[in-house]
Amino acid sequence: MDRFFGKPVFLLLAFAVCLCRANASDENSKVQKHQFRVGETFTYFFENTEASYSTTPGIATAQVTDLISMEEIKAKVRMEIVALKGGVTKRITLTEVSYRKQTADDIKSRRTVPFAAATDLIPGFSKEFSYTYRVNQSDGEVESQLGSFFKDHMANQVGMFLYYKMQDFHAFHGSADGVATKGLEVGQAMLSNVINIPLEHGAFHNAPILTIYSRKQVSDGSGQGYFKSIVMGNSYDMAAPAPRVDTNYQYSFYVALAGRYAGLPTRGEMNETIFTTDRTTKAVKAIQRMVSLSIRK
Repeated sequence: MDRFFGKPVFLLLAFAVCLCRANASDENSKVQKHQFRVGETFTYFFENTEASYSTTPGIATAQVTDLISMEEIKAKVRMEIVALKGGVTKRITLTEVSYRKQTADDIKSRRTVPFAAATDLIPGFSKEFSYTYRVNQSDGEVESQLGSFFKDHMANQVGMFLYYKMQDFHAFHGSADGVATKGLEVGQAMLSNVINIPLEHGAFHNAPILTIYSRKQVSDGSGQGYFKSIVMGNSYDMAAPAPRVDTNYQYSFYVALAGRYAGLPTRGEMNETIFTTDRTTKAVKAIQRMVSLSIRK
């Protein structure tokens, strides 16, 4: 079960400023929350790569030793704003979802394992898998609801893997909303509260998120805010016999400051180190994850 763990990351509630302003206030550098309008469509390319390793006891923590396997998943994620009976709604549609797993022997011998379509690996999975939620719901709330959207596919290993990875897609959007809501300015850093997030198999205890508004820059002809976040000391608590999961992660993301994409994350990257501990044998496995998201203009 340890191979599926992603980690929700989002900025909610009560940030506290912990650094003074490094630059003079610039209203044009502040992120404005995106005002969704019916008819808007945005498409992202989203991918996750994670490598699992065996370990041996170290001085301070487990020492990583041998590569066990590597898993990858890729998807196009379309976000549409539609008017439904319940009100203005976001429809998230996953297309071109593909997955592969390579063993250490595959990689050492340079055997290339091809990606396979999720529709061939997950029984009943649609070529255009979609779910909807109200625009006024935060992406943090949606992360806790993803289990209900994926419920028909959770018994499948690849389906569960995808469920956990989609937490990160919503995390980037939640992060963009968070810096907009709190009015973070260039040069400022903020620290969030601890957040406990109910997930499908337990509760993820998200440690305080340190977020820095590093700089404003022009990219692709438009202003972008560049943010960095560091989150140390997280855990995912599940009932036995599931392993104990401890994780540290850091991520960076760009948010458009004006124009069509104002307030939306345009690209982001996350790195996470996970340690899973078997409750019986105390054996520790290490997982290193790399996640990327980019908007398709």
